[in-house]
Amino acid sequence: MYELVNASSCAMHGLHFSNDTIQWWNKQTSEAKAPFTSITGRDVPITTALNNLKTFINDIRAISTSRKILIWCQGTDFDAAILKTAYYTVLHSDTPWQHTELRDSRTFIHGIAGLLRPDVDNPYTIIPKNPKWKPHDALSDVDQLIWNVTNIYQLFIHHSYNNIKTIKTL
Repeated sequence: MYELVNASSCAMHGLHFSNDTIQWWNKQTSEAKAPFTSITGRDVPITTALNNLKTFINDIRAISTSRKILIWCQGTDFDAAILKTAYYTVLHSDTPWQHTELRDSRTFIHGIAGLLRPDVDNPYTIIPKNPKWKPHDALSDVDQLIWNVTNIYQLFIHHSYNNIKTIKTL
């Protein structure tokens, strides 16, 4: 699911914009800024985007055998916090996920990398590069998060399997 949110609708609900973030975006490439600068008519009001996300999450929850979901973020203190504020401010409701369903990919990646390679300062250097990743593209960032979590998990499983195999042969 991808929604381009109309900035004016956010301001109308009292959400604010960080000057630092605006300045940071101004320094990005034209390609990275294209979804926000081209007039396509594809943007939706914040209320629509939040309700669509809620429906999407509830649809996934409905087909889950446990009725539980996991929401993965690259740090739980940014995107999830912004969405929580938006749900509270705009829809006067909680997020469609429980706090126990929120996961931080950074903690997961750093934890596993620390077990596998405690000598490595930057765990992302042991994860194979994703050839499809485009910087500052929302869908590509989601793909990158999934790529990183999946690859570090696969490295851990491979490492664990090899260690078990080694122990059995001793």
